Amino acid sequence: MKHRFIPAATLFPVPPSATAGRRRSFTLIELLVVIAIIAILAGMLLPALNKARESGRSASCLSRLSQLSKAFIFYADDNNSFMFTHIYTESGPATWANVLSVQKYMPEKIRNCPSLKIADNDYFRTYGLYRSTLHKTWYNSKTEEWGNFAVETTGKDELYYATQRMKIPARIFMFADTMCNSTTSHPSEGFWVYSPKWIKTGTDDSGISIHHNGRANFSFFDGHAASQGKAELKTLGFTSVIENGGRNEL
Repeated sequence: MKHRFIPAATLFPVPPSATAGRRRSFTLIELLVVIAIIAILAGMLLPALNKARESGRSASCLSRLSQLSKAFIFYADDNNSFMFTHIYTESGPATWANVLSVQKYMPEKIRNCPSLKIADNDYFRTYGLYRSTLHKTWYNSKTEEWGNFAVETTGKDELYYATQRMKIPARIFMFADTMCNSTTSHPSEGFWVYSPKWIKTGTDDSGISIHHNGRANFSFFDGHAASQGKAELKTLGFTSVIENGGRNEL
């Protein structure tokens, strides 16, 4: 007698619920839950990513400040050991950034922090250079320690620095991260000069900016650059900073 083969699936059929479960798609609610989880994770990671990105820009900023200081030192070597914040040229008044760019002591790109936007041919929206005449009382209080190196010209609005008169150039701040207040006509842009305790209202309201994860980068007259936090800035003599676009007291 010939036996007929009967498939096992016929004798022991798979329950309908099991086969249906294998083919079931995501429901809309499940999809929304997955999207929500991804959004939460992204929200948690984004601040860390932004902080890491800003740390990279801060390192680039420190490099630029060091290059900028050395470029000005080279200028001083060629000009009887004098630097300046602003002078009069044959074309009229000019800032430090203007002269150093035109005379090829520095490339254009290093005159501004990589975290800030830069305006072409605007030599006022740059890193800030310490300007002693913005707060003479404070500068005069430092001359015994630093040396009396500021030289003002008569009849012209010019300011020179005699580097040979500097007693401790490694401690005298030179260039720094600056920013215009959010209430001005140039919000979130740099400003070409600064001074501790100097606060000016109007379109020039600016100051040291701590936009590198709560810190500001500085260079000094010996050519080195360093990052400064709020406590360090207070020790240096600063009483306020630009933080999140607005002026905050230290």
